[in-house]
Amino acid sequence: MSLQFIQPAYERRDERGVLRELITQGEWRALLTGDIHAGARMGQHYHMHTQLFFFLTSGNAHVRVIQVENGSISEQELSAGQGVIIPVMHSHRILFREESSFILLKSRPYHPDDPDTFAFTVPE
Repeated sequence: MSLQFIQPAYERRDERGVLRELITQGEWRALLTGDIHAGARMGQHYHMHTQLFFFLTSGNAHVRVIQVENGSISEQELSAGQGVIIPVMHSHRILFREESSFILLKSRPYHPDDPDTFAFTVPE
């Protein structure tokens, strides 16, 4: 399965400012936000039951994903206003190239008794 890279589905600009509809698909049960330092990495794991939508609101990041069952690799540079859907069984590594902020939607909330997080190194 190839990754689905996302641009906002809709954008409205008027005298009040800008309204963006970021994603129009999926069922999401958790919303996270983050502010990450340049050079930081996130990920190196996969989820068996949790799909992710990662959207960069500012900054720049390199996303590299490996399908854990067959080893196929996808990667993309993301700039502010771009995102990616990370399916289940895809280990991900996000390298933040500069100070960045993001939104992360998850199809399943985190629970410490059942974290659905499995270490799996994404090669450089």
